[in-house]
Amino acid sequence: MQLNKEQIEFLNRFAKRRWTLNEKTGLVDIEGGFSCIKQNLTDFKGVKLGVVTGHFYCHNNSLTSLEGAPHEVGGTFYCHDNNLTSLEGAPQKVGGDFYCYNNNLTSLEGAPLHIEGSLYNTKRVYS
Repeated sequence: MQLNKEQIEFLNRFAKRRWTLNEKTGLVDIEGGFSCIKQNLTDFKGVKLGVVTGHFYCHNNSLTSLEGAPHEVGGTFYCHDNNLTSLEGAPQKVGGDFYCYNNNLTSLEGAPLHIEGSLYNTKRVYS
């Protein structure tokens, strides 16, 4: 798997520290956080993320899917204020809180299996 120019620019712009492509899995790991807030994004440009050691901010966009989101986030995951109808593709392990309010979710199916903190969906908190 190789990344195209648009994907490399995407990662260089929003990854807060070093990122590496795992040639065996095709997943991109990020040392530190990732922040693409208020960029009017509808997707992650075909990038598939593995582990992000810090926080992951993708809120206030126009995302319709979490496909490509990290499999694991060391900090908090913010995907609120998007156009998500499902949490399919969400990280399966989150080291902090998980924020998914102000979307068009019909269920919490696909939500992380392990959240160290709390899940925030509208005004309800699921711990």
